[in-house]
Amino acid sequence: FCDQKNAFVEVYLIALGQVVREDFSTGFSLFVFFIFTFLVLFVLMFMLIPMVIDSYTKTTTLQAENAECGTRARLVYVAHIGTNRRLIHGKWTLMQWCALILFVSSACVIFMFSSADIRGSLDNYYGNHLLASC
Repeated sequence: FCDQKNAFVEVYLIALGQVVREDFSTGFSLFVFFIFTFLVLFVLMFMLIPMVIDSYTKTTTLQAENAECGTRARLVYVAHIGTNRRLIHGKWTLMQWCALILFVSSACVIFMFSSADIRGSLDNYYGNHLLASC
């Protein structure tokens, strides 16, 4: 950072990541690198702008549609409430009981495998004498 020109170049290279100035043997190679990074930046920015405009357009269109048909979200909410109420307070079918058994058994198997892996990792890190009493 002895002079201003080198300071700007070094800060730019540091901001890019693991780029070392010694990788560029001539001033022309450094110049081409700067031009390339700026061109990539402009291309990415020109790609970002249409994506933002498209998202904004979709959002404003969706808001206009919801203003006209505002009951759709309420209908989905009521359907979820009804389903949850039926699951909690209603009589369960055989399929629901089977799904519950499958979920609980899967959760138990995952817990057993993860606890065995954790115990093995702790044994390797601390030695077998720490967990021998467990």
